[in-house]
Amino acid sequence: MSKVPFDTLKMAMALKGAGWTQVQAEGITEAFAEALTEIREAKSAETKPVEMKSVEASRKMIETKASLEVRLSKIDLDLYLLKWLAGGTFGISFVLLLIALRH
Repeated sequence: MSKVPFDTLKMAMALKGAGWTQVQAEGITEAFAEALTEIREAKSAETKPVEMKSVEASRKMIETKASLEVRLSKIDLDLYLLKWLAGGTFGISFVLLLIALRH
């Protein structure tokens, strides 16, 4: 258990100055310090899952981006091949049309 930076002596002395006995002041101070430590640990435990979710979300975004880049490169290749296929088909059709018109 990590301790919260807290001046227990100062608090115990303040409680003694307010009329508490030495035993009461020390007991209250120790209980207060433990409560602060538990609160700090609870808050820390709450933030860890959020950080883990953030890391997981970042990892998924990177994977999705990589997957999309692969898909886009495949689409680019398909469009490149389609462009050449269409151009070749048009060229052959034009040549065949010229041959047909000559006869």
